[in-house]
Amino acid sequence: MRRQTNFPLFFALLFAAHPAVAAPITVSFSALVNQAYDYTTGTYVSIEPIVGRGSFTFDTDPIMSTDYGSTTITQFGDVLDTTWSSPITRFLPHDPYTGAYGVFYNSYSFPNVSDYPSVFIEEGAAQANTFEVSAGQYAYYHIELRATSRTAARAGDGSSDYAFDADGLLEFYRSFAESGQAVYFNESFARYTIVDSVPVYSEGRSWSDYSARITDVVDHRVAVPEPGALGLLGLGLAGIGFARRRRLLTLRASFSG
Repeated sequence: MRRQTNFPLFFALLFAAHPAVAAPITVSFSALVNQAYDYTTGTYVSIEPIVGRGSFTFDTDPIMSTDYGSTTITQFGDVLDTTWSSPITRFLPHDPYTGAYGVFYNSYSFPNVSDYPSVFIEEGAAQANTFEVSAGQYAYYHIELRATSRTAARAGDGSSDYAFDADGLLEFYRSFAESGQAVYFNESFARYTIVDSVPVYSEGRSWSDYSARITDVVDHRVAVPEPGALGLLGLGLAGIGFARRRRLLTLRASFSG
């Protein structure tokens, strides 16, 4: 008896085995705020202590990687989303990171690995910048999360630096979440008044927490079947049903004959 192959099902499974991959990860963090630096006066302004919490979601598909000799810097895809309840927005008429002002003008992740004679550095950073021009004013906002690991030099001549890939970046951030090692967080804004088409600095504030913590890292990189593969799978299942129905009809006809 010759074995029959169900070709619709075969091709459906073949194409479904090659999924599209969505590649974002989310890094959540907490930061303590108790003072802000005032650019206008050059002094620190005390504010009510608050623990801020936020997250960066960014694409882990590498865009480019450059070896500078002792340092290799890899740029990943855009920051796709941020959540942050900003203490600095107490000084602003609105929150620039949400709603209509949540469009990032420049946002990216730029991990790098450096190998110098005395220290080996692994660093991953993500930042989001946004700006607006309205009512004769220009305003610029910036938030950044930077994790840095320093260990003894591996070679000291640049030969042991490497380019981060998606898996390496994920494990790098997870190591900070698991160990509780401090990371750096910064937020700043600057506002300019436009006078005769020239922006003139008017005010700005910034604050940094060198003891921020990464609290969670979520990997969203799940295999998602292509829409075409789903359609082919449906055709394959339909083919199974048709073949089974035809076989039953043949058997009935043979018995009735």
